[in-house]
Amino acid sequence: MRVTVRFFISGRETEVELHDAATLDDCLKSLIQKFPELEQMVKISRFAVGGVSVLRTNVLSENDVITMIPPISGG
Repeated sequence: MRVTVRFFISGRETEVELHDAATLDDCLKSLIQKFPELEQMVKISRFAVGGVSVLRTNVLSENDVITMIPPISGG
């Protein structure tokens, strides 16, 4: 199956190929293999699927859109 990962801050996105019944964690491992420089950001970010915050154990579906939301500070 194929899912899309969007990077909240940059507005960029990439597609990831996964096996059926893959979890968000499976997707993140695949993403890190594709882009090793994202490993630290993946560790500290939160994720949403279809605009809803999810756990890394969430099972994904074909064409899901995953948004990576890094920590944001402000004042």
